[in-house]
Amino acid sequence: MPLNTGGGVCIANQTIRDFKVTGNSVRWGRFRGTIAADNGLQMVNGNTWVFGQFVGNRFDGQISTSTRANGPGCSFMMTLERTSSQ
Repeated sequence: MPLNTGGGVCIANQTIRDFKVTGNSVRWGRFRGTIAADNGLQMVNGNTWVFGQFVGNRFDGQISTSTRANGPGCSFMMTLERTSSQ
């Protein structure tokens, strides 16, 4: 769900796929991170950040982009629920 539309360029919801948690390691696309002792997570890839908090089987977080040269960035709220591994 968009929080900051970046001047209208980021107005659609985005689908999150393949967000994988193994132990305290997280992988999603080109992002890599480690879940901290307080269950927080911060990952960066280029000018895009993913940060948030694990609470039980749920991750509540945000994706934020910074595009200084191309105008304002975008921010999206994300809530992910754990599913079984396949």
